[in-house]
This record gives sequence, structure tokens and C-alpha cells, in this order.
Amino acid sequence: MKKANALFLALTLLLLPWNALAQQRTSLTAPAPDVIGSQCALLGQFASCSPAQLGVNALTEPGSGTTALSSIIDTRGAKQATLNVNCTQGTITLNVQTYAEDGATTLALIAPITGAAAAANIQLVIGSESNPASNTVAPTANIIIRLPQRALAFSFTNASVTAGTCTARLFLSY
Repeated sequence: MKKANALFLALTLLLLPWNALAQQRTSLTAPAPDVIGSQCALLGQFASCSPAQLGVNALTEPGSGTTALSSIIDTRGAKQATLNVNCTQGTITLNVQTYAEDGATTLALIAPITGAAAAANIQLVIGSESNPASNTVAPTANIIIRLPQRALAFSFTNASVTAGTCTARLFLSY
């Protein structure tokens, strides 16, 4: 009987790490989003990046020019990204900067939305290959961007000679 108890105890101790690993792998928690320089608020399977965290809180939009890029957003593991933008002057072009696997080397600057009027509510939805919703936008999508992307940043080009401001908020779904 002592041998059976000892064997049971030994097997239990051996299997404890495997049990913990199995529970960890089946967890339904989303990966913590990493915004370079700040953290987005994680709400279950969603993350919300405020205008201040994006660096696009009344960001100066130069007349006949392009704003600086927003904060670089780590989008690893995201299934969908939705960017809501409002700029006080127009006509606006929304630019999306994509990054290589190191999260710092730029790959391409893409302009998926052009011709947005002043004060228009612009919405860019970036879906994944497994989630076909992409670029459900107002006003017009010219180029489709899909996840996975290692990281993204945003800028805005103002075709008007009058300076203005842009404010944006980003939502990520995991």
C-alpha cells in the first residue's frame, strides 16, 4: 500500500507542470497590447487606444502638409483594427505606415483613404485573412490593408491650405 501511495504521489508531482501548461495554453485572455511608449486599455478581447496614447489628440494638421506619425502600435495577435478619425480641415488623406518584424524598420506608407472632407468621421477597419471585414470606411477606400502586420502607425495629409487638427482613437480585437 505504501508503494502505491508513493507511486501516486510521484506521478502527481510529475504531472503538475503539464497540467499548469495545459491550463495556460487554453486560457482565453488576449495578449497584452503593446503601444510603444504607452499601454492601451485592455477590455477582455479588445484594446482601446485613446487619442493621447496614439499621439493624435488634437494633433496639428499643417496646411498643405502631412502630420507626424502617430505612436507605433504593436498589432501582433490582433484579428481586427478599427481607427476612428476626425480632422477639422480637409481634404484629408489617411496614411498607414507598416513595419517589419523588428517593429521599427518601416516597410510601406499606404494611403487607403483619400478625399475625406473636413470634419468627416473617417473609419478605417483593417481585417485579417481569417476575418474578411476590411476597410469598411467612410468615405472611400482605395487600398485594402490586412492583418497580420507587426506594427502600424498613422498620419494625415491635409490638401487644404488652412491648418487644422486631427483626433483619432484605435480599437484592436484579439
